[in-house]
Amino acid sequence: MATSDIGLSDSDDDTLVDTTFLAPLDTLSSEEDENSDDECPSTSKTTKGQSWKRHDGPLPSWIPDFTSTPDDSQQWVSWSPSDYLVQYVPHEVFEMMAFAMNTTHVQETGKSLETSVEELKMFFGISLTMSCLCYPQIRMYWMKKTRVPLVADNMTKNRYFKLRRRPKLVNELDVSEQEKEKDRLWRIRPLVSFLLEGCHKLPREENVSIDEQMIPFSGRTHS
Repeated sequence: MATSDIGLSDSDDDTLVDTTFLAPLDTLSSEEDENSDDECPSTSKTTKGQSWKRHDGPLPSWIPDFTSTPDDSQQWVSWSPSDYLVQYVPHEVFEMMAFAMNTTHVQETGKSLETSVEELKMFFGISLTMSCLCYPQIRMYWMKKTRVPLVADNMTKNRYFKLRRRPKLVNELDVSEQEKEKDRLWRIRPLVSFLLEGCHKLPREENVSIDEQMIPFSGRTHS
């Protein structure tokens, strides 16, 4: 059973290697194939060895020029937790959500959901609280013996479930079919944009080191 705020159920390693003297992958693989011929017959066709050429000039790169960011970290000393949140999830996000949820509800039922920015902020605050307490069922936050005033005193159970069933950040009718096919994150694109904008405000150096163990990779590389 998931224990996140939204997912709760109602029942609910760097060594630089000089590649100048490395043999092509095709050569290595062909040697392995020759050694394995005695063990089992191979039905694959012999491929022509790849020709490697030395490149002395600069390597092409798609990485843009580095743009420095002013170090304003001193101003963060007096920030409250909500100030940090606003840097990544500003007030505009909740305005967009309220508008999208209300208009979508009108299109579907003929009536407005009548939610507001303040109510949505309360909704997400309650959801964060639930993710910390981790009750097995959402309804328990309103039950008499397990009641949590921080939750129950600020929103009724029915209202919480109603908002929980209809989260919207954009109105689907405002997004063209071409945009939907082009952007798989179109439903949350505004939020992603605000998060990236907040990250770009962080001070950063031009030269950084990344431990490859931090980046899991399960794909394939091509020679």
